[in-house]
Amino acid sequence: MQADEPIERVRATFSTEAFERLQVLKSRYDPTNVLRKNQNIPPP
Repeated sequence: MQADEPIERVRATFSTEAFERLQVLKSRYDPTNVLRKNQNIPPP
């Protein structure tokens, strides 16, 4: 994947449950989305 992949392609890489778990982790450890380069998983 490229760094500017659309969120739909990033989401399709993971199962729904895995993507949701990653979003929970992202909101816990990076709530302001500082680490948003590459294949970003935005906080919910």
